[in-house]
Amino acid sequence: MATSHILGQHEANIAAAALPSRTQTDKDMFLKLLVAQLTHQDPLNPVEDKEFIAQLAQFTQVEEMQNIRHAVEGLTATMAVQQVSNAASLMGHLVLAKGDNITVRTNANGVSEAHDINPRDPMQEGWFPIFFKPQNDIATGIMNIVGTDSQGRPTGQILFSMILEQDAYKADQDYELRWHGRDFAGNAVPPGTYIFNFIAEDSQSRRVMVDTFSTGLAVGVETSSDGNHKLTLHDGRTVNYMDIRQLQLFFPPGGGGDGEPGGSDADALIAAAKAAVDSAVKRAETAVKSARDTAREAMGERAEEATGRVTAAIERLKTLFRRS
Repeated sequence: MATSHILGQHEANIAAAALPSRTQTDKDMFLKLLVAQLTHQDPLNPVEDKEFIAQLAQFTQVEEMQNIRHAVEGLTATMAVQQVSNAASLMGHLVLAKGDNITVRTNANGVSEAHDINPRDPMQEGWFPIFFKPQNDIATGIMNIVGTDSQGRPTGQILFSMILEQDAYKADQDYELRWHGRDFAGNAVPPGTYIFNFIAEDSQSRRVMVDTFSTGLAVGVETSSDGNHKLTLHDGRTVNYMDIRQLQLFFPPGGGGDGEPGGSDADALIAAAKAAVDSAVKRAETAVKSARDTAREAMGERAEEATGRVTAAIERLKTLFRRS
């Protein structure tokens, strides 16, 4: 599971804290220029109070903006860990999220699981669900199953099509179709990923956009540096955490009890996945806390140093003004 970017951020923060930042360099340069300006000013035409105060106010404003930036960075890190924790809490749930793919796996006999489906029995368990939501009323339309290449990209080859019932699908309503895993010739498709899409029109022959959704059992979490974490489904697919629309508790076939078919295997899979994610979350939380402490300590030392320099500069300014 990809947690290296969170853990690696800890080392990056430590390294950054050990080096003078551009912000710190700019502060030092500002103070040096200010002191040099006042030291070499014309005694007969000294810097006016208003100009001096304006420069100090500008320096203070920049300092406050930097403090706000550091606070926001700390909040972002905390939210990243919280999002991972929230994603981990979805482990073992059936999720419905934006998507347009179906995965056909290999069965216990080493062949496509589509062979286990009776194409004449739509109520049989194992048919592949296709969830969709039209944005406008559909008068006529068709649903296509498209093949993909080794990278999961659609090839454009339509393997199967289903004509939609006329005037049966209304705008903003959720619907489900079921596919038996076979092509036009009635042959079971081989294991792999398949894309489903819709071509639909309304009663005025205008194109109707259709939102599609995928479903699966959440068994893992993939973290992302931009906070857009993904859930790994039982068949290897991934869905964006922010795209999830519905959740449902998963009950393994046969009730999930010990000794019942499918129950022990599914429970073991969920337990192992949860343990792995919990471990990753704890490590991420520890790393972020350590990084924040290191950054806070470094900021405190720099702030104290900068305060001392500003104080010394002000004392020197007062001396120059008294001489003037």
